[in-house]
Amino acid sequence: MAKLQNLIPSSKGKETMQSQSEQQPGLRHLAIIMDGNGRWAARRHLPRLAGHKAGVNALRRVVEAASDEHIEMLSVYAFSTENWARPRIEVEGLMRLFWETIRSDLEKLHRDGVRLRHLGRLQDLSPDIQKAVRDSVEITRNNTRIGLNVCFNYGGRANW
Repeated sequence: MAKLQNLIPSSKGKETMQSQSEQQPGLRHLAIIMDGNGRWAARRHLPRLAGHKAGVNALRRVVEAASDEHIEMLSVYAFSTENWARPRIEVEGLMRLFWETIRSDLEKLHRDGVRLRHLGRLQDLSPDIQKAVRDSVEITRNNTRIGLNVCFNYGGRANW
């Protein structure tokens, strides 16, 4: 659990995780809202997309640490339906980053026993991203080391 706690920037999050781990023998499901990447980049005078890329890199470390800690399920809230209202260039960059991450990380995730699931609306995504998501879910469907739910294009306010 220490490896995961070191990845959490705020002490409040660490305290919550620590109190949960003291109450239970093992954390079974960890959910992360990927928020604040643009603000992180702005504080460093970087483009917002640099913050989103840093968020993906942090997520890679979290997936590995969660797997090492024998956490059964990791859910990441990455792109809500409300995010479509962001500037067009940022949305295009996020879509490109999602596509590139699937392509670059799928083989390693599969090799590491990660089972991918997509939670959200596929029909709003471009055909190439839809295919990449479907393929990655299919390729990893029998993996059992850790489940990774990627909430992408999800939303409670969306008209389904």
